[in-house]
Amino acid sequence: EAPSEEDASRRKSFSSMEVSLALFLLYPGNRHLLDQLIAPEEGMEEVLYQAIKQVPEEQSLTPDMLTIPEEYRERLSILLLYCEDHDMANWSEGLSVQEIRKNCKNANHEFLQRKQRDIAKQLMQARAEGRPHDEAQLTTQYQQVLKLAKMAL
Repeated sequence: EAPSEEDASRRKSFSSMEVSLALFLLYPGNRHLLDQLIAPEEGMEEVLYQAIKQVPEEQSLTPDMLTIPEEYRERLSILLLYCEDHDMANWSEGLSVQEIRKNCKNANHEFLQRKQRDIAKQLMQARAEGRPHDEAQLTTQYQQVLKLAKMAL
């Protein structure tokens, strides 16, 4: 039996979204770029995004300042070590801006693809169960995600 997509993503060390968010902790002076990232909707990504967003831009930012659950704090520590191990903490200011933009674009692309798959699954289920109202809503949502995906390119 082939491993499911969920199993594969669990084995993947860190998502593009997580790496993008970690870069804002490594380069807090670039937090003005946070609005280039589509806000995540679940898990550590959402909690970390909201925690970073809550800290005023003029205030310094360290991982210890973030109000996040302990299990996410532990994963964040490992993520930051991962970033340091891959020399992401040694970039020049100009390179950090360029890399943050690139990582945000990748994270947005992954987010939108995942969203498309989720909506498509729900749409097929609504069709199979004969729920035309839900089907119409999901079709509209799917079209909106497609438009967002085109804009994000």
